Amino acid sequence: MNFLPVILGTDVNSYSIARSFHMKYGIKSLVLGKARLLMTENSDIVDIIINKDLDDDAVMLDELNKIKEAHQDNELILVASSDSYAERVIMNKDKIRGYNLPFTDKSMLNELILKKNFYDLCKKYGLKYPKSEYINKDNYKSYKTSFDFPMVLKPSNSVEYFFLDFEGKKKAYILKNEAELNKALNDIYANGYGDYMIAQEFIEGADSNMHVVNAYVDSSGKLKLFSLGRALMEDPTPLLIGNYLAIADASQDAYEKIFPMIKNFLEKINYRGLANFDIKLDDRTKEYKVFEINLRQGRSSFFSTLAGANLAEALVNDFVYHNDDEIIIGKDKFLFLGARYETVLKYIESDAAKEKMSSYNDDIENMALYYRKDLNAKRKASLDEYYSRYDKRFEEFFKKKLVN
Repeated sequence: MNFLPVILGTDVNSYSIARSFHMKYGIKSLVLGKARLLMTENSDIVDIIINKDLDDDAVMLDELNKIKEAHQDNELILVASSDSYAERVIMNKDKIRGYNLPFTDKSMLNELILKKNFYDLCKKYGLKYPKSEYINKDNYKSYKTSFDFPMVLKPSNSVEYFFLDFEGKKKAYILKNEAELNKALNDIYANGYGDYMIAQEFIEGADSNMHVVNAYVDSSGKLKLFSLGRALMEDPTPLLIGNYLAIADASQDAYEKIFPMIKNFLEKINYRGLANFDIKLDDRTKEYKVFEINLRQGRSSFFSTLAGANLAEALVNDFVYHNDDEIIIGKDKFLFLGARYETVLKYIESDAAKEKMSSYNDDIENMALYYRKDLNAKRKASLDEYYSRYDKRFEEFFKKKLVN
């Protein structure tokens, strides 16, 4: 049976999914975005449709309908590369006809994308999470934290927050004192944010205490793919904090503890589709604490393919072949890189993480965008330039963290 992946977005996540489909099935994906980005440019494994007005739901639906009409002989599988696209697909599921949709239902949207509600679900189903306090536009000026500094501040509504634009904006804040806390809250609410902010205890430890999960729950509600990675380095860029530049295979202990709690959670809440979790090992309690869920594959989703759990395979198994194979577990040894090997190795702080990374060879195919079957001279030149910028980013933004 013929099938066609249709991917919303033109970024690194979009290319990662397209590459995974190509590696497994040798097929091109169709990418639909609002602007051309170098991550998917000059590629032979994607066809690109650009509409600058794609932020409009009516425009998005119209473009999807055009694609459906042009590919009536294919099973269409729709994938989103960002939170915003995923949320818009979920909100419009009843209007998107002729596509297989690996997304949860609209009824669950606010329970999961709003971190305040998500933590309530975590409590109900036994997932540990950092101690949290909630701030809103009515009380932020009088808010006094009960946490010791440093502490963490982040938006409950990451999609609304994403569209704000102001100087000093960060994806998440690690704050050293009350003055920094007050300034961050004033900046955020003065620039139009209207939802909750979440104050959290800061869980000390190197980036390598962070773990990342990609999972897929099929149409019958059963977990059919699980991959777990141990982060070695986060992106130092303020607006990209929380994105990973290096991920490697996790310990057996991490698998044994994280797999059952994620499987239980997703199946108990009747989840469907792709999901991504950020989880940190708390050295004080030796518990794995969940930070958030994304209703799509993670930005670093290609690590799953390197680990032996190709997300494309899970989607095709479900929607095209309708088989009920055993769960795909990604437990191969691997190293995923979002920046050059030597750049990451230079800045890794944890001795254990440095030793882990040093045990792997420097192979460009560990980087999602470097795919030898799709690396013409023009594409390689633009990617070389893109990755070279990380040296400057580290020089400008890198700050040492509290490392145990």
